[in-house]
Amino acid sequence: IAENYGFDSHPELFTFGLLERFDVQSIAALCAPREVRFESATERHRAELAGLSPWYKLCGKEFDPTK
Repeated sequence: IAENYGFDSHPELFTFGLLERFDVQSIAALCAPREVRFESATERHRAELAGLSPWYKLCGKEFDPTK
């Protein structure tokens, strides 16, 4: 969203309606305890995703997806 990519150049980024109802942290939490990686995470991303590490721990895995 921040980079304004189009579907034709980055189709893997389009979730067709998921982001209208859920934030990225909630979607990533659904994947726990499987690892989800955020490449090139900025400080803004790290702050917004800070709650994932405790969630992964609750699911039985020590993991920080922002590292």
